[in-house]
Amino acid sequence: MSLHFNGLPDGVNPFDIRGASTYYNQVQSHRLALLIQQSLLEKTKLPNFGLHFSTLAICRAPQMITVLIEPGFLTIPLEEMLILTKPHKEKVVSAIVEALEQFLEESK
Repeated sequence: MSLHFNGLPDGVNPFDIRGASTYYNQVQSHRLALLIQQSLLEKTKLPNFGLHFSTLAICRAPQMITVLIEPGFLTIPLEEMLILTKPHKEKVVSAIVEALEQFLEESK
């Protein structure tokens, strides 16, 4: 599990794109990624930037479940201000923990 914050390439209007996203690269990682994305959206009220199948390096570990979590954009001024607040950080952590607990319970 890797936690990052999204950014935008040069030339993209930072007011056009917002939200949380989660990435996975294996069928066995999909359920955890989905639970995390749903929990993030519920807890943070951020827009849904999507659940994505991806070949990003962090998601390519072949023998384990992997997800990349991007709970917002640091390149968007309003999201950056939100991301830096303690209540928002607590919501992100709570969302991830709840999703992981649910995933582990379902995996028994």
